[in-house]
Amino acid sequence: MPGQPVKIGPFVGGMNTYSGPTVIADNEAVLLQNLDVDLDGSLLARPGVVMSAAPATGAVSHVLGTFRAKTGEVYIITSWGVSVRAFNTATSAWSTISATGDYTACVQYADSLWLVRKPSGVTQGGGKWDPVAGYTAVANMPRGFSCCIYKERMFISASRNNDDTSINRVKFSNAADPNTWTVTDYFDVNAGDGDDITKIYSYDSSIVIFKSDSTYIFAYESSPTKGIVQKVSSTIGANNAFSVVEYENNLFVMHEANVYRISNWNWEQANLKLPFEYRNVFGSGEMEKSSLSLLGNRVLARYYDKYYVLGLKTGAWSQWDFSLKGYTPSEFVTNPNINALVGAPNYYAASYVATNQQFYFFIDGKFNTDEDFVIKLVTKSYDFGPSYSFKRLYWWGVDILGTAATTFKVIPNVYAVPVKWGQLIGVPIPSLGTWGRPLEPAIDVTDAASGGGGTAYRTFIKLLKGLRFRQLQFTLEATYKGLNSTAAYRIFSLTAHVDSKQTVSKKVS
Repeated sequence: MPGQPVKIGPFVGGMNTYSGPTVIADNEAVLLQNLDVDLDGSLLARPGVVMSAAPATGAVSHVLGTFRAKTGEVYIITSWGVSVRAFNTATSAWSTISATGDYTACVQYADSLWLVRKPSGVTQGGGKWDPVAGYTAVANMPRGFSCCIYKERMFISASRNNDDTSINRVKFSNAADPNTWTVTDYFDVNAGDGDDITKIYSYDSSIVIFKSDSTYIFAYESSPTKGIVQKVSSTIGANNAFSVVEYENNLFVMHEANVYRISNWNWEQANLKLPFEYRNVFGSGEMEKSSLSLLGNRVLARYYDKYYVLGLKTGAWSQWDFSLKGYTPSEFVTNPNINALVGAPNYYAASYVATNQQFYFFIDGKFNTDEDFVIKLVTKSYDFGPSYSFKRLYWWGVDILGTAATTFKVIPNVYAVPVKWGQLIGVPIPSLGTWGRPLEPAIDVTDAASGGGGTAYRTFIKLLKGLRFRQLQFTLEATYKGLNSTAAYRIFSLTAHVDSKQTVSKKVS
């Protein structure tokens, strides 16, 4: 058999777009779209997302959290315009908690859900709710954008929209009584620095106070008035109240276009090799520019309209895309009750586009939904030996499981390709290169096949396309039909049969 077999991957290093496609590691890829890097190194199609039942009217704002009743039912709490509603995950029925007021945060304590209202120029007024007693207003509850429970007290962060003199202020209730608040029970966090508090979070025997560009912790022994505020970062904060998640005693926070992992108050940038792309157009109907969600063993980072996924078991990044269905999920929250069908939790999300009356449902398991999405793998550019020699590709192949029709493409990276004058018509002068290489012509060899012969078997697809090259890049693309009857889609490995042919003869090749 001609050529020597060379294994390509596995891509346990995940995506790397920080470096060029010729210099990233052999176990990294330029693009892993709608793929998860599994523990065995194979690439598995992500589970699908489905539209869940949403209220008939009202513009969605955010999923605020969850509430577990004493009887075991779990409710997803959502803010819809100027109302707050509860979704019963067992019956898929909606109920209105309050039809007046824009709510920003909630927390469960003492078998009740405590709801914080948006300031909007008013300093007080919130409420509590449970499915039996209904909603009760708490007139003296401070308004704000974030809340938490710490040592049997409820804490609420104030906001610039509330009072310009208290954007650095955190207020707290009486012990074991979020019904009672006094105007003197508060503490300030580096007052006067102009840095708004975006999120407060009870973590590691303290309250973490994230500001726009800094982070502090607050703790006390017997009384909050004797507590100490300590700075842990003077440059990193949280973008908003939806940019912090916790996983196995680690915090993940999104600051500007970066995700940081916090462990023992050591900050590590998690997306160093995957700079998040900025969307130039951000419509007025869209909510916060970013959010973090925990989906099983993944962190889902949304940055404008882009979704990036960090596998917490593998440390590998990939990219998800919902554009085929036009989905726009924002932050997901977890239903703590396990789905009996797959033995995994369910997740729910609203839409980051305020005008979309959408409510999304996600199951992390082998049972997918009816969402169609495009799977795409783009590898690095491989030398397959010395960069100064030309090689011969005799054939290549893919070890794959899946029934979706897949397009396989191999792209030789060449330098000197003849360009005709007609090809330059209509090309702006700033877009042209040098006289020796005015254009970057696309040269590729494409083939298509379906694995398994229509059945869910692991197969090897042999692609008999020979060519001469110096560097070579491979892509796979398929549209996955996420039906319960559809087989999983998994890429195990790629193999190329190549041999060295000759040393380059030109001065520049």
